Amino acid sequence: MSTMSIRSWRKAELLRIDEIIPAEDIEEPRLKYLLASLREKKVLHRPIIVEHRKMLVIDGHHRLRALEASGAKLVPVILADYRSDVRSVGRWMYIGSWSIDRETVLKRGLEELEHLVKRGGSRKIEAKVRNETMSIKADRLDAYISLKYSELLRRVMNELSKVPFDEGKCRSSEICLSFPELEIDDMYRIPYTSLLPPRSTLHETSLKEIEVPFKLNDLGGRF
Repeated sequence: MSTMSIRSWRKAELLRIDEIIPAEDIEEPRLKYLLASLREKKVLHRPIIVEHRKMLVIDGHHRLRALEASGAKLVPVILADYRSDVRSVGRWMYIGSWSIDRETVLKRGLEELEHLVKRGGSRKIEAKVRNETMSIKADRLDAYISLKYSELLRRVMNELSKVPFDEGKCRSSEICLSFPELEIDDMYRIPYTSLLPPRSTLHETSLKEIEVPFKLNDLGGRF
């Protein structure tokens, strides 16, 4: 019997750090904050949630990178089944107030993104500025990956509030930028493409509520 077949999907366990595949990039300020916190407390309370088939990170990219930066050899994880443990992959939206400069940059950013994304997708990247709506059809996964190369759009997004997608809030906001919701099959394609931008997905799963403290000294590394 293989090691994988006898693993419990509800029990936190230690895996080698090189077994785990990240799906998203990280935000440097958040990583620095987490590193400082880990070095002070020397305990990791929340295991990283990992999809059991492809070993993709579902939740905990910054924790994983912090452990890696500290030289850890082992990572506490909870193995999850995408089909039964994840209710949805979810998505975020960016909302805020209107300004002429931001509106101009947003429009130019969408034009820039349109040159980067693959055509033929059935889902839309949508932006609403007051009563005007703009959209681009693109492959779902490629829409997120291409975003990493659009400096204009990222400039706008840095000035807006990032919140879970809500159609009503999107309609009532002066500016609303949203990307298509990813599906499980999209996530399985990530190891063969490129990492998503930081915090692209919003996995809904009760496994995030599990807390199991692990002493960092037991993980190896320099703590």
